[in-house]
Amino acid sequence: MRGTNFLSVLKIRNFLVFSVGQTISQFGDKLDHMALLALLRIYAPGPGALSQLAIAFTLPVLIFGPTSGVLVDRWNRKRVLITCDFLRAVLVIFIPFAILWTNGNVHSVYSIVFVVFLFGLFFNSAKMSIIPNLVSKKRLLAANSVNNFVGRFATLCGVLLGGLLVDWEGWGRVGWEGWRAGFYLDSLTYLVSAILLASIGIRVVRRSQVSSEERRPANNRGNGLWGFFATAFRSLARDLFETFPLIVRDRAILFVMLSILLFCFVGGSVYVLVVPLVQQSLGRGTAGVGLLAGAAAIGMMLSSFAFGMLGYRLEKRQVILVGFAVIGVLMMIFAKASSFVFLGVISFLGGSMLAPIAISQDTLLHEVVPEFFRGRIFSTREWTLNGVFMLSAVLLGVLAELISIRPVLFSVGLIVLVLSLAGEFVRGRWPGSSEGAASELHVQPKSSHD
Repeated sequence: MRGTNFLSVLKIRNFLVFSVGQTISQFGDKLDHMALLALLRIYAPGPGALSQLAIAFTLPVLIFGPTSGVLVDRWNRKRVLITCDFLRAVLVIFIPFAILWTNGNVHSVYSIVFVVFLFGLFFNSAKMSIIPNLVSKKRLLAANSVNNFVGRFATLCGVLLGGLLVDWEGWGRVGWEGWRAGFYLDSLTYLVSAILLASIGIRVVRRSQVSSEERRPANNRGNGLWGFFATAFRSLARDLFETFPLIVRDRAILFVMLSILLFCFVGGSVYVLVVPLVQQSLGRGTAGVGLLAGAAAIGMMLSSFAFGMLGYRLEKRQVILVGFAVIGVLMMIFAKASSFVFLGVISFLGGSMLAPIAISQDTLLHEVVPEFFRGRIFSTREWTLNGVFMLSAVLLGVLAELISIRPVLFSVGLIVLVLSLAGEFVRGRWPGSSEGAASELHVQPKSSHD
């Protein structure tokens, strides 16, 4: 399939502008995080403040996750992206003033962070849903490879450059503290992203079916304003509950969602097992964690590029299962290793496996999910990622306290390996993907972005 690789998809003007905008916006996300850490270091030092910050940016997904997808499916996704970036730009620039007006009370910052991440939830659902409208179906894998590469590149730059920008002493010459300048720059990145997104020309097909109940005049629905909101709530709930039968009936979507559970399990184990192992057991501190995370990020970037060039030759479900099997083995080796250099190699290889898994998951969803369901599916994915990550982190943390880190990490790797092999066995007896559930609901329009 010539003309479907990583480089060729960047020749599509709309997708190129979209990718540049995402790079800038995601860089801003990480810059925002670094500025928040610098702010808390001054006004609320200690782990308690960091825990409260984590709650502030996790709660929006856990509370509004699937619901946000229902709304994104009803709205114009391009407008959602532009509006969310613009509102985030306004909110972020208010954080320094909130600290000033409240005499350093960080709880006002947590409130703003909650709303910023709420808009980020809507933004991410719309972003993932709109990609098939920018490229043709045969280029989806390449487009998702670029999207994954952009995410890792922006994260790496945001963490490295963001820290340097926030700590730069030169801001004092203009009367700014570093963290304050970080928020101003972050606001600018969101504005630039919004302007770039506004320049994209896109055709979005939205669901045309409207229930007879929704067509009825407001004065016939019930008791005035209350009746209007009751009808709107029932309609929202109906759309939300349509999501789960689709996931269960369509084998491709169900496969991806189950693999995402495993993805979260791996992520939770890394957070609560690998981080303290490197910081304390190996005595490498936070700097050591950063170096291993950097090695994993580089592996993800390189494999995103390679998979975007050659991945169309591979079967995506097999890529996911083989990738998890390799990660399981690497986790078992990590649990036994002590050489920091060797751990860096393992981290690089692990990152190299994670990127093709994530790209294959997104591409499978883009290929089979009806257009007017994409927001719900991708918001449900985000909700699952955050919820299962949190649960697995808590469970594995308790086990590590009761036993010890290395045996638990080895056991997690073994579980991942066994589940991957079991998945391959089941896949062999359950060939193909039943796309009937999706096709019954929607006929995918032919894309004009060839």
